[in-house]
Amino acid sequence: MASEVNQLLNNIEDLKISDGVYMSEKDNIMGIIARTLRHRKEEVDKSAIRNDIFNRFSALKRMDRPTMHQWDPANSSRELLNFDPNDPGHIWQEDQKGWKYAVSKLGHTKNIQFWHTEFIDSSYPKIPTLSLGICTLPFDSDVQTRGIYNCNSIWVYTAHNGMCYHKGKSTKLDTFTIGDIVTLKLDLTNRKLLISLNGGLFREGFSCLPRNETFYAFASLSDTKGNRTDEIRIVRYPR
Repeated sequence: MASEVNQLLNNIEDLKISDGVYMSEKDNIMGIIARTLRHRKEEVDKSAIRNDIFNRFSALKRMDRPTMHQWDPANSSRELLNFDPNDPGHIWQEDQKGWKYAVSKLGHTKNIQFWHTEFIDSSYPKIPTLSLGICTLPFDSDVQTRGIYNCNSIWVYTAHNGMCYHKGKSTKLDTFTIGDIVTLKLDLTNRKLLISLNGGLFREGFSCLPRNETFYAFASLSDTKGNRTDEIRIVRYPR
């Protein structure tokens, strides 16, 4: 990618500004950029094209840099979850009865952010209790009685049925299980949460997210009998 960008920058000196005015099947990248600038009613010159190339390349590089969230024990079920001291993105439940949740240290207020979470293991893979999503703080005061599916402050994508839940409303996506990597793309420009499974296409999980809020990565696990283990980790790349 870097070599292609450098070649484009080198070609600018030989660019004829009139290139790219007309649509054709053989349009080159310079022509596409020139038309984009004209569509935005911006001046088309070598400096503008150079800046546009840099901006496009920077956007592509950011897509290779997911947010490596760290789970925050202070805002999570500190006594019921296990937090890996060597990997702050790695947590698991182990033979602890009850509902557990984890919240990231970092919160997001603007732009587009994304992160990958791997469902590493479960002692009961056919009946997973994992849900992944986002939340705002503080939680609803009655979250334990209403449940996370019905809360104002939590948006989750559930493993066992592929449903996206918020305030009792739901959207159906694909289920996920051990070995799958879930990518959450938080688009605060368009107020959406998009979801991808194992590097596939993004699908809309939630829209019309509230304005002027700070959103945190969120994970939920539960164990009704105190006899199961489940393990997840924030990872750098989907497969």
